[in-house]
Amino acid sequence: MMFWITIALLIGLTASALIHAFVRNRETAGKTNADLSIYLNQLSELDRDLERGVIDASEAERSRVEISRRILAADVTASADNSESPRILTNWAIALTMLIVTLSSIGLYMWQGSSGLPDLPRELRLATSEELRRTRPAQAELEQAAAEQPEIPLSEEDAALMVQLREAVAGRPDDLRGLELLAFYEARLGNFIEARIAQEHLVDLKVAAGTIERQDQERLWQLMQQAAGGRVSPELEESVTARLENDPQDPAARYYLGLLYAQTDRSDLAFQLWRPLVDRTDAGIYADLVRAGIERTAFEAGVDYTLPPREPGSSGALEDLPPEEQMEAITAMVNSLAGRLADEGGPPEDWARLIASYGVLGQESTARAVWQEAQDLFGENETALEIVREGAARAGVIE
Repeated sequence: MMFWITIALLIGLTASALIHAFVRNRETAGKTNADLSIYLNQLSELDRDLERGVIDASEAERSRVEISRRILAADVTASADNSESPRILTNWAIALTMLIVTLSSIGLYMWQGSSGLPDLPRELRLATSEELRRTRPAQAELEQAAAEQPEIPLSEEDAALMVQLREAVAGRPDDLRGLELLAFYEARLGNFIEARIAQEHLVDLKVAAGTIERQDQERLWQLMQQAAGGRVSPELEESVTARLENDPQDPAARYYLGLLYAQTDRSDLAFQLWRPLVDRTDAGIYADLVRAGIERTAFEAGVDYTLPPREPGSSGALEDLPPEEQMEAITAMVNSLAGRLADEGGPPEDWARLIASYGVLGQESTARAVWQEAQDLFGENETALEIVREGAARAGVIE
């Protein structure tokens, strides 16, 4: 209530200032016109005094020059007043102007403002962000809470092969190649939890044998994020931070830690971690992932930033990857976009891109589910729905 009282007082003060300016101009114009009448009467009186012999010719001339000077000055003032405050300005025009200003101000705030939000000083916001990061759910809880992916239909032959692969790995749980294949194909089917479990076991075995490679750990990070519905869990943060301690410039670790900060209302820190990756030639797919979201992150951080174009003639990191790794990278970007839309929402263009991407990945049932969700979200906003409908058409879920 206090907020609206303050708003009413501010609008009242603004309206009073405008009315005062209008009235003052009109009063000035009226006073100037009265002065002109007095000066003209003085000239007439001067001529009469001269005829009666009350004053001599030289004195009359001096008085006439002075009165003429005053008339000229008053005439200039009257011209300026008349140009700034036309005589057609009436009390009704003033009232209408004040009404438009008041209603426009209130309407604009009701459209763009949020009167129900409390004050959020910087210190409180930083503390809230830190609390959000510190108390977020663990990996297992995030996996349990993540929306289940629609099952991707398989042919009878492919379904039989997946059964054989699962049985083979269950019979030989320490078979590195079997675990690698199982993690890959489970992820392709959208079974990210099963894929994460297989990859995690693979990493543990390779760490014990001393044969772990960077891409093995990064593949696990990707699956952990996907299984958690796009979120960065405390376990993923711990693993990423451990690598950053040894290599503060590691692209993968900087990407995932930046993603964590972006998810916990610290876009400023996310931007600091991501910006160097845009210009690095060795950032690989993480440069593509960063380029997809850094401008939005910069905007949220209050930074004036425009994404630089790629060097002419250079191919993107995504195109340089082998076909299988390209598919993994595309899947990672799609899941990152899906996670952001689920958490923060987004414009219809992003929803259209997500639906079309699922179509490219062959996940038609998922694309159809997202299209339905977008229809519920945008309701009767036909302009937004038309944008999303184009994405659904590219995905083949509608004609």
